[in-house]
Amino acid sequence: MNNWTGIAKSKDENINIPRLIVITAVMVLGAAAGSIYTVYFSGDGFFMLSELDGTQLFRQLAVVGFIPVFASFLSSYFAYGAFVGLCAAFCRGFAFSAPLTAGVISNGISGYFSFAAAGSVCGILSVVSVIIMSMQAVETSQKRRNGRFEEEDGKNLFLLLLCCAAAIIFGAAIDAYLLK
Repeated sequence: MNNWTGIAKSKDENINIPRLIVITAVMVLGAAAGSIYTVYFSGDGFFMLSELDGTQLFRQLAVVGFIPVFASFLSSYFAYGAFVGLCAAFCRGFAFSAPLTAGVISNGISGYFSFAAAGSVCGILSVVSVIIMSMQAVETSQKRRNGRFEEEDGKNLFLLLLCCAAAIIFGAAIDAYLLK
């Protein structure tokens, strides 16, 4: 951290540390809510991923991982889209913790290993993608409110969406292959 504002600066890029902390905290709140929901309201069979075959698992992981990233991308095109980006982070935290909690409920401590076998690579990559895309969505919506949005920002955001989608599809393919 190079200055008192909390923005870590390098030669080309700025990382707003307080914004990163807020988005990560919202995602952790979503993870806590997902665990509580699974324990008290859902039961253990609803979120089990290991019961799916490879194709169904790939499809489910790719779609569940990509929806919050795409919602964050769309929210960046609105002046007050930062709220949607934070909601996407909350939802991704919820969807990440629910199958893990269901595995622990049904299998005990070895439920962590069943989650590691089915869904962990895509889950981790999608969590990172949602954090990155939510940070960009909050920044871009702030630029729209202030009237400083440029065409280059939209192109960079779309390229970031494609990179995040590729990472999520790659992670889903790895998890589906490991399940076979």
